[in-house]
Amino acid sequence: MGLRFNARTSAIETDAASIDFTQPITTPASTTSLAGLNIAEGVAPTTPVDGDVWVTAAGAFNARLNGATVDLSAGGGGTPTAITVANEATDTTCFPSFFTAATGDLGPKTNAGLTFNSSTGQLAATTFLSSSLTNNDVLVAGTSGVIEDSAGLLTFSGTDLVVGSTSSAVAHSVAAQENSGGIAMRILTDGSGRISQLSAAGAVEDEWISMTRNAGVALKYNNVNHIFTVSGGVQIDDSIYMAEKAAANADTATLGQIWVRTATPNELYFTTDAGDDIQITTGTGLAAGNVSNTGTPVNNQIAVWTDATTIEGAANVTYDGIAFEVSTDVLRVTGGGSSFQNNSGTASVTLTQNWNGTSHEFTFGSAATNWRIEGLTNAAGDSITIADGPEIRINDPTDSQYLTITKGSTATTTINASSSQTITLGANISTLLCEDTVVDQPVLRDYAIEAPATFTPTGTTQTLTYSQGNAFDVDLESVSGNITITISGGPPSGTYGQIVVKITQDSTVARTVSWAGGTFRWAGGSAHPMNTTLNGFSIYTFETWDTGTTWWGAGADYS
Repeated sequence: MGLRFNARTSAIETDAASIDFTQPITTPASTTSLAGLNIAEGVAPTTPVDGDVWVTAAGAFNARLNGATVDLSAGGGGTPTAITVANEATDTTCFPSFFTAATGDLGPKTNAGLTFNSSTGQLAATTFLSSSLTNNDVLVAGTSGVIEDSAGLLTFSGTDLVVGSTSSAVAHSVAAQENSGGIAMRILTDGSGRISQLSAAGAVEDEWISMTRNAGVALKYNNVNHIFTVSGGVQIDDSIYMAEKAAANADTATLGQIWVRTATPNELYFTTDAGDDIQITTGTGLAAGNVSNTGTPVNNQIAVWTDATTIEGAANVTYDGIAFEVSTDVLRVTGGGSSFQNNSGTASVTLTQNWNGTSHEFTFGSAATNWRIEGLTNAAGDSITIADGPEIRINDPTDSQYLTITKGSTATTTINASSSQTITLGANISTLLCEDTVVDQPVLRDYAIEAPATFTPTGTTQTLTYSQGNAFDVDLESVSGNITITISGGPPSGTYGQIVVKITQDSTVARTVSWAGGTFRWAGGSAHPMNTTLNGFSIYTFETWDTGTTWWGAGADYS
């Protein structure tokens, strides 16, 4: 390997891939006709290494320094002043470079928290900070598209979005736009506390709602009063104030008006959609037809008309929500109606009621201790009398027969008749319930005990409840084995009770029966066994004198 001079080309040549110089290379100073060092133009190496220097036909003069390609043509201490770049619009994650000082020979740096999406044009950072923003200012785009602070006119505290300054003399608005870009609604403050709804054009203030501390809420349309429509219910937690005026507004079909008419004191009116003015108050009272005086009723008094224009409380007629009381001598309804008359119990008090020309009469007795209501009759003339004792008498005037129910001086009530009578419980009366009370000295004829309660057990137990009746029918056809029957309950204390139980044997296997629910005493000293004949049956009778604690039983077999 060596160097040689090519006289033809005036160039120094070598056949080595590279030459290492151990000493600095000094070139002559350039002149107007000759450069001190000439590097042939070519293309940029594919994988340059640190220290490489090259010149391209495209005019680039580059060097590889610290793993980065530097454009030496930019000049200035190894820091380029111009870098050749190309437009990039596909990379979604790019990292803008920055420097750690404002001036000097500095290397560019990036940070993962500062990214740029070249495909969408979005710049992202974890935090944006401006030294000029104050008072929770919100950034807005200016007329030239520059993002700047709102100068305190739009702020957000973290909970409230505030539009406008604290100065009451400055007007501000919040506008909502339609898709076409026109203003659909604007909320405007004008320094006096009023909020206005403007037209779509936003130029003429012809539709607005004003809200002021002193004047309240007003709604206008084309600068005239308009109807305020509420689709749901309205709850008002304080008084309603209505300004008085001389007359109602013009009538509107399907709508009525409540208004206050100018007077001293003023008066409340309702006007129908037909223009009828109905007075509700008179200023000092309630206007009701031509009533001009409502009096002063007290103590639950019933209101009565005392003259053509006055309603007053009746001192002798009261109602307290429970009792209707008349303390006057006479309560009378005339014209074929009813009448009461009272002389402190020394004379009869009558109530007369006409029924198709037939007189019905209630009569209270001639003495204060004796009273009766008699002569309450139907159209056929049958009557009911509540008489001395007291006594209820049901009377048939056609044959002078009657039935009485009398409450005596002792704890006894007697039902009697003037002669032999039959009391019939009709077919629709299913049960006469005595609630465990005594029926004394009855004579029974043609009677029956209700149908027994029927059971078809499927397991090995069955409960018979005393309150279900006094007869039971148990079929063992579906039991799964020998069965235990429990008697539950019994008659009231101090009484005697009896039940009858019929048990039909299984048709395939003879089952045994045992008893539970109390102490069982059997005729002959031992329990009667169940009939073992298939489909045969046994009838058991049980009696008790101690509410079912002990049952005295006997049984018999049948086939």
